[in-house]
Amino acid sequence: MPKRHARRMVWLSVLVAGVAVLAVPAMATQASPAATSTAQTPKAAAAKPAPKPSQSHIEASAKPVPQVAAAAKKPARAACVSDRDLAALNTRVLQTELMVAALSCEERTRYNEFINSYQNVLTGRGNDLRSFFQRTGGAQGTTRMNSLITRLANDASKQSQMQADTYCQFASDLFEEVLKSPPVALTTVADKPWIRERHGYTACTTSASR
Repeated sequence: MPKRHARRMVWLSVLVAGVAVLAVPAMATQASPAATSTAQTPKAAAAKPAPKPSQSHIEASAKPVPQVAAAAKKPARAACVSDRDLAALNTRVLQTELMVAALSCEERTRYNEFINSYQNVLTGRGNDLRSFFQRTGGAQGTTRMNSLITRLANDASKQSQMQADTYCQFASDLFEEVLKSPPVALTTVADKPWIRERHGYTACTTSASR
């Protein structure tokens, strides 16, 4: 097996385990914690409850175990969300896809450029995502959000492996589209059929065909 492919498989295994960003130091140092979703490993004993997620670490308050990821399910097709919540969900899918591409296709430089350029928007969308799950999931909101994030990472990782011959070209085109667009256009850039299919939610309001 070529060394590059072997390294790629190791990175993807780490990502599915929920600690991918730790393998990309540049991402962690240049981007805000909320935007990069840095997974944290609790240092306390197992019996001690994990601390509540801070405002800046809303997307990585707990390290989901593989069993949780396997159990995560897409919402029922009847579920619908507001345009603001949909934008937050779409953004999370897009960011996860670009993170996988950074690890799988040696795209760390462009991923860091994406994080730096879109940092303020990503932080706002991260806050919206947390609010959505707190509003709809109550006490289980954080757990459900973490399950979604883990499932999205799993899905993106599987796609990169199943489409090994074409995935990096797809990722390159996606980076090019994102980076040539201004941050204010993120809602439009991230509103794609395959992205909505990943998270499984639909907008409650009827919009024009895309």
